[in-house]
Amino acid sequence: MSAKDAKGCKKEPPKKEPPKKDPCKPQPKKPKLPKPVMRGLHMAQTMRNIYTAVALSATAGICFYFLYRRPHRAVFREFYENYDTEKAFNRMMAAGIFDGAPPEGAEKKKKK
Repeated sequence: MSAKDAKGCKKEPPKKEPPKKDPCKPQPKKPKLPKPVMRGLHMAQTMRNIYTAVALSATAGICFYFLYRRPHRAVFREFYENYDTEKAFNRMMAAGIFDGAPPEGAEKKKKK
């Protein structure tokens, strides 16, 4: 049975105090962090940086190809499938873009 105080609450057993440390006895050592690896550290970091750079460059190249270059090619392919070179030539000829072929109906300027 458990002991109860005057109010009817259960009494908790008194807490045991931790044993005092004896300064004469050797104390257990606390676990230490492992020492960092210093031999070859620069080479390891350099190699990690090279691998990271190559991976990011390849990812950027793949993204550029699929997100920009392929759609750009498709637009050009579609444009040139429907492009009429003679119609474009006649339009430029009528606009007077070419020096060697004046627009129709215009007289050639004589050079002095």
